[in-house]
Amino acid sequence: MRVLAFFFLCLTLSTASARMLTTGSFVANPGMVVSVPLAADALADVGAATVVLNYDSTVVSCLGVETGEAVSPEKMTYADTGAGQIVLVISGFRKESGTLATVRLLAREGTQGLYSDVTIAEADLAAKDGLTDLAVANPVTTVNGMIRVVATSADVSRLENAFAVNPKTTLKNLTLESGDAVMA
Repeated sequence: MRVLAFFFLCLTLSTASARMLTTGSFVANPGMVVSVPLAADALADVGAATVVLNYDSTVVSCLGVETGEAVSPEKMTYADTGAGQIVLVISGFRKESGTLATVRLLAREGTQGLYSDVTIAEADLAAKDGLTDLAVANPVTTVNGMIRVVATSADVSRLENAFAVNPKTTLKNLTLESGDAVMA
């Protein structure tokens, strides 16, 4: 009987799919505000979450964080440390997947040619029962993004990752190769 129970436990752990948290990648000119979504899937059994986002505060500055459609507005708080780190605390969800929050980052003047990673440094998820650490049986996978700051006169070739071009971004030239993905 113990062998059978151990087999089912191992089968459950090995077949659990990873939860995914993602941020986007963007191209913007200096002085532009970029709205970076933090999205998640598989929230059905999640009761609370703490997510830490890191960014390069010499390239971008945080203007604020807005609640996403997957989170009850009164159930999210955030703190911007001012040193390139945002801590989100969420205690209630409205949907099983979707945008948790949108972080508004300003591309600083004089930063053309630079970029800031937008990294999910930490993601702690607790089950609705308040006792279970969901990362044990179902790990969190993160897909991190970045903001690439380009001058309005830039000749840009190769956007190596999928990038969203911030509205009203101006480029002199954009050369793409097979496999590049760009959204506007």
